[in-house]
Amino acid sequence: MSSARLAALIGLAGLGACTLHVDRATNISRTQDMGSVYQVDGPINLAPGAKSGNLSGVSSCINLREGAQAGRLRTVDGAINLAAQTTASGDVRSVDGPITLAQGAHVLGNVQTLTSSITLAGAVVGGGVETVSGTIRIGSGSLVSRDILLSKPTAHESGDEIQRLPTVIIAPGAKVLGQVIAQRGAVIWVSRSAQVGAFHGAEVHWYEGATPPAA
Repeated sequence: MSSARLAALIGLAGLGACTLHVDRATNISRTQDMGSVYQVDGPINLAPGAKSGNLSGVSSCINLREGAQAGRLRTVDGAINLAAQTTASGDVRSVDGPITLAQGAHVLGNVQTLTSSITLAGAVVGGGVETVSGTIRIGSGSLVSRDILLSKPTAHESGDEIQRLPTVIIAPGAKVLGQVIAQRGAVIWVSRSAQVGAFHGAEVHWYEGATPPAA
């Protein structure tokens, strides 16, 4: 393992007792009493109804099956997938892997990516949703309790991917109780039957029907 990747893992881990796995999958069953897990080069899979503490990874996907519960979810170079009726009690963050929340999934904290997509398909986010250059899709029946923030890249973030303008698509019947704030512009499509607060920093394209014409 390179020193850079080890440093990234240590940064994710922070303090406290944890289980560390390298170069193999971590599979957590419903009968296991599992605390926090830190993973390198391999997926973390929670079985249906399983419970764990915080889950963090480097080059690692995090998958919560139906009814699973976990704490904070964080990964570098990997996707995060929450199946139906799952719960994450903290923030859900990925650097450059997509985040997908299925019907009935519930995140109590914020959901954030740097360059990749965030998709809510009838899910609830108790905090806000944020990206720098990814695509945010708020599907029908989904709820975002706070703002959607489209952030500027920092001085240390560069490259074509990071410079791309973010996109937001808010579907019919979706609710965003906060504002949509674009710090450097964005492409924003909003259904006329969605419920959204104010918009700042970018033009809003309103649409009729199930999907926007450019989606």
